[in-house]
Amino acid sequence: MKNLLIKALLTVLLCAFTQASFAKDWSLYDSYLKLHYQDGKVVTEGGAVESKAQVLFMFLTLSQNDKVSFDKLYAFTKAKLQKEQALVISKVENDNVTDNSINTLTNLFLAYDLICASELFNDSKYLTEAKAILASVKAQCTSTNALFGKVLTPYAKSASSELLTLNSSTYAPFVLQKIATVDEDFKELYFDSIKAVIKASGLGFVPDQLKFNQSGDFIIDKNTKAYLEAMNFYLWLSISSKSDPNRRLLLPTFENLISQTQKDLKTPLKVDFYTQEIFKQNALISITSLLNICDYKVKDYLRSQIKAHKFSKAENYEHLAALFATGIDELRFAFTSDGSLLIGN
Repeated sequence: MKNLLIKALLTVLLCAFTQASFAKDWSLYDSYLKLHYQDGKVVTEGGAVESKAQVLFMFLTLSQNDKVSFDKLYAFTKAKLQKEQALVISKVENDNVTDNSINTLTNLFLAYDLICASELFNDSKYLTEAKAILASVKAQCTSTNALFGKVLTPYAKSASSELLTLNSSTYAPFVLQKIATVDEDFKELYFDSIKAVIKASGLGFVPDQLKFNQSGDFIIDKNTKAYLEAMNFYLWLSISSKSDPNRRLLLPTFENLISQTQKDLKTPLKVDFYTQEIFKQNALISITSLLNICDYKVKDYLRSQIKAHKFSKAENYEHLAALFATGIDELRFAFTSDGSLLIGN
């Protein structure tokens, strides 16, 4: 009898997830298409194509099971942005390179997209290309530290420095968990990077940049803040599977953010580590980071804020963040503990 009840409950939950996943109306997604998408390109207000926005939207087309749009986005990315040993650069405008830096998160997300595409579309060519990107990330976007071990750096190797500098937004749990199923080296890279994040969150917030000296001491200066990169870190953490062990390990870094929001329903936008000031403003980037982690009273308020927001062409990344956050909240897609993408069938 007990087994029958469990099976019945699972069936109801699966049906609910499938119906929500393929609800035909997703006005937030449709508005993003109108504002930013141009036949294989995600275009900023100024007319540039940035690889980060490109690969984030590639994921969202996967969540819609849209192979045509995914392939168009990837074709443009390969032709115009993928330059050095399978890695993509940051920005082009009118086919001219305007930023040739190599962002680690962007390349990890692209590899993740391709791994998911290989499973969703049953095509191994995507997986082959993902592995080439990962090999280059290991070669160009890592650093070895005596205290933490081998960690993922925010960009491809640059000039050496006495300080180890990391970006918190680089570590998206669902991305790195899935990548580690394809390349086991990323298990160690991810875990060692997480150690650095936890060490830097002593004030109860994760900063944008984590700076350590050769002794492994976290360095706080006038530029140490929790702002946009940190909010991206919190967004990735909040939408990862609740059964992901690394999510549980990192959840305590959310406690101050949640408690500050519960006080007055104003989300912290910026934390100054140097002065220990907390600046509050209901900015969309912090609202989306908290949507899937707060309790229901606060969650309903945050939902209303996103629903009421009128997006402009200048808000490309805010719009993308809202799509990731609401996509999870509305059960349009989800992640398993190993980072696999779940969408309706």
